[in-house]
Amino acid sequence: MATVQVSEAEKVYIMHGVRDDLRVDGRGCEDYRHMEIETDVVSNTDGSAKVTLGHTAILVGIKAEIGKPKPMVPDEGYLEFFVDCSANATPEFEGRGGEELGTELSNTLYKVFNNRNSIDLRALCISPGEHCWVLYVDVLLLQCDGNLFDAISVAVKAALFNTRISKVHISEDEEGGKEIELSDDPYDCMRLNVENVPCIVTLCKVGHRHVVDATLLEKACSVASLLISVTHRGTITCVRKVGGGSLDPESIFQMMETGKRVGKALHAPLMEVLQKEESLGDKRQKSAPKKKNVRKESAKTDAIEELQKKIKALEDDVSQLKEHQALQSVCLKGIKVHRKCFLAITGKKSFHEASEECFLNGGTLSTPESSEENDQLYDYVHKSIGQDEKIWLGINDLVTEGKWLDQRGSDVQYTNWETMANRKPGGDRSRNCAVLSGAPKGKWSDENCRAEKAIVCEFNIV
Repeated sequence: MATVQVSEAEKVYIMHGVRDDLRVDGRGCEDYRHMEIETDVVSNTDGSAKVTLGHTAILVGIKAEIGKPKPMVPDEGYLEFFVDCSANATPEFEGRGGEELGTELSNTLYKVFNNRNSIDLRALCISPGEHCWVLYVDVLLLQCDGNLFDAISVAVKAALFNTRISKVHISEDEEGGKEIELSDDPYDCMRLNVENVPCIVTLCKVGHRHVVDATLLEKACSVASLLISVTHRGTITCVRKVGGGSLDPESIFQMMETGKRVGKALHAPLMEVLQKEESLGDKRQKSAPKKKNVRKESAKTDAIEELQKKIKALEDDVSQLKEHQALQSVCLKGIKVHRKCFLAITGKKSFHEASEECFLNGGTLSTPESSEENDQLYDYVHKSIGQDEKIWLGINDLVTEGKWLDQRGSDVQYTNWETMANRKPGGDRSRNCAVLSGAPKGKWSDENCRAEKAIVCEFNIV
């Protein structure tokens, strides 16, 4: 899991704040950060949701496929979980760094969600012992700033609520065999009852108290945490301790009582937001459950304001140091454009391999944000790589065909697409990545992500 380094002075400051029920960001010990929920965000799935909790961002997609029931429960369907820890979330997930965390998250999700008490698995059965619906739940960690379990559980519940499964019609052929037909009518579908689907509440022991929705800084000050899955009725369905420290029985009891109270209070606004999202249809915007007990800005103490000033001063010093290092190690080898540098990397790779290569070097795939940047990048490619070469750009439309996003998941503001009809992006589903060409003067075109192209990485120096 992503970690941060905290000095002893910072630990003392954070622990004293928690003791007085005043955290660094102004929240109380039982308050969540601001949460935003979007549903139906991935076009090629049967259900999807994106949840942002503070700076933690989770994307969940669900795909329903017909499979064979498990022998022990022939009259039930089941769920399969896969968690992908993207290197975009934190550099610690590069390569195989996120594999262990992904497995841990998947195992926890199995225990919490894949049982008949959470979801009516019998409703997923098509023909006992022969056919059933299998829900493949893919979880992608887009950004990591603590409290992954809670954010993922909310995203899974929202995606399950958004899932629509085609109605199945079974008929017999002339030889007595069974034929399965799926309804083509998008409104002739089955919806899942998510009322009993629990949410996970993670409580971290910081000093002599425990906090809900801990940030990475607070997590670094915690000796142990307790994961508690709670239904809308306040029933605890699963408890799990994480962390190397120990918890005494009294602390466990207090944490469980807090988890029940907080978890029960979370369900009602969550369901209200999901129902509102669905009723709005295409007009919906990002929604946030109403939070209780949020402290006003006036609750910040002079000590917090003083700490923020010191942090700002440190950030300025770090920015200057980063710019100096970038100028020394990157810009002298490549080219400096405004507050970023471009540097060519030897060799050709696929889009995902090229993206990982840039991450390993501390940057991202080049993404011009203005015509001036695009022209200078084109000149650099023309001189350093070759006039007929193409380089990968840090944009793609893998999530939704025709909707191009940068590597932060934001909409692309500047484009320079080739005007030729056969180069217009969004028309070919096999071309989901973009390249800048050295031949037609820096024009962009869409390309198959598996193709091997040249690499130019971008490094921000602020």
